[in-house]
Amino acid sequence: MQTFKVKAEMQELRGLPFSVKVRHLETAESYFNRLKNANSIEFLTQTRLSASVLRVRAEIDKDELFATGTEALGQLPEGWFKNQRLRAVPRCQAEKCACTQLLGDAYLLCSLCAAGERVIQYPHVAGFVCRQHNRWVGPGLDVQSQLPVADFPRIRRADQTLAQLKRHPAFDLYQFMTLWQVISAWAKTEEHAGCFPLAMHAAFELETHGAAAAFPVSVTIMKRLLSGPFLTRLLHPTITRVGAVDILSSVLALELCAPTDSLADELLVWLRPVYFRVAVATRKDPAGKRKTAFPIGEAWRHDLSLT
Repeated sequence: MQTFKVKAEMQELRGLPFSVKVRHLETAESYFNRLKNANSIEFLTQTRLSASVLRVRAEIDKDELFATGTEALGQLPEGWFKNQRLRAVPRCQAEKCACTQLLGDAYLLCSLCAAGERVIQYPHVAGFVCRQHNRWVGPGLDVQSQLPVADFPRIRRADQTLAQLKRHPAFDLYQFMTLWQVISAWAKTEEHAGCFPLAMHAAFELETHGAAAAFPVSVTIMKRLLSGPFLTRLLHPTITRVGAVDILSSVLALELCAPTDSLADELLVWLRPVYFRVAVATRKDPAGKRKTAFPIGEAWRHDLSLT
């Protein structure tokens, strides 16, 4: 059933002289701007385009009206941009959960793939390295962040590993993004930037490329946290803080070029809610015997899986 009708003036605009190829996960706004520029229709604004689409359901918002008008203008299938947005990232089904906001507002398509055009994509986890051009294309809209990484195979391997981890039943986007944020914040200091191999890149800039530098380490830690034997060692009720730091540091040492105890401390702070869940599940009874409740449950949807 058709949700929208298009006014006569929109029907006239559908015969534009120049078509524009819509790009993978491209936003409606980005495609509209490229289509408008290619056909020199500067008079057409987003507001005017939205107004040319008749609202037939009261709950339809202005963004959906604009997307539908853009689809009509570019002769795309109805619902194209909605489907692209839903495909971009696995959405949490919990009501009002804003977990995917950690991805940011929008991403920039590889500038070489886009042939120099500015193509903005919906936030996604579809890959942070352009396989065709070996360029970093992670979160953000700064084209300067698209660093060539052909000489840094760890970043390319990490991107491939993340694609595999996303298929793991216990993988959680919120957990990965917050982990990446912790390591990125640690990396974006003059004291620690030199610990990352990417810092040796001739074009490396701390603020611009800190997230890219931290990416392989974040993927490695996430992979270990999805490993049952590793979690058993790291979260054992009898482990000391020093022992946990040693375990994490041994993993970090494989990725970094300097002592990593301070980063291990940061990760332990990030893991505090997990240690608390283990402590509650393994608390001692009045007789002094340890009572373990398995499986250790989740307090909320995005808790690290311990089952």
